[in-house]
Amino acid sequence: MKIEKLILSNFRSYSEEISIDFNDLNVFVGKNDIGKSTILEALDIFFNEGKGIIKMDKDDVNKKSKEDGNTEINIGVVFGDLPAELTIDATNPTRLEDEYLLNSDGKLTILKKYSNAGKEKVYVKAYHPTNTACSELLLKKTS
Repeated sequence: MKIEKLILSNFRSYSEEISIDFNDLNVFVGKNDIGKSTILEALDIFFNEGKGIIKMDKDDVNKKSKEDGNTEINIGVVFGDLPAELTIDATNPTRLEDEYLLNSDGKLTILKKYSNAGKEKVYVKAYHPTNTACSELLLKKTS
């Protein structure tokens, strides 16, 4: 797998959602205090779940967004060059597309949301086919 894109919103100086494309070589150039390190620190938080060098902190919530009542930090990563097949357990090989875990571009998008800079909730942003006859399938219960 290869990181293709980082998505940030409401994290430090990034209030609106931004996406940063990654290639084989990336260089961040700019003045001091405009967010270069923030990009790398967001990746540390994402991959190390706050157990790496950088810890999530309430001061990481964008101040403008916080004033507007939005205290949810979003960090997402889009992966490409995915394996053709993976094994969930020893007996079940599968493909990400067969599990409907890929976005409409055929990439894997993992989003982590940190409410008030707390514990993250993890989501997969995926394209899933729709069938109107099955629209209430998730609402059904087995008694």
